[in-house]
Amino acid sequence: TQTALTVSGNTTIGGNLTVNGTTTTVATSNMVVSDNLIELNNGASSNANDSGIVIERGNADKPFIRYDESEEKYKLATGSFP
Repeated sequence: TQTALTVSGNTTIGGNLTVNGTTTTVATSNMVVSDNLIELNNGASSNANDSGIVIERGNADKPFIRYDESEEKYKLATGSFP
């Protein structure tokens, strides 16, 4: 049985929080991360996919930082992404 959980107001969760699913959305104005490392592609068994960060800019091309696996180089560019 699946049950939806909705929480309003300030909420504190002690301990670890695990979220399983294909999409996790964080809707916030500012996000603060106290860790000094952010890991992308955790659990990958190969290096077949590029990884990076895309910045949303509405209808304009989006800037991105990526690691290109085929060239083993970092790239800065703009483009359109889904």
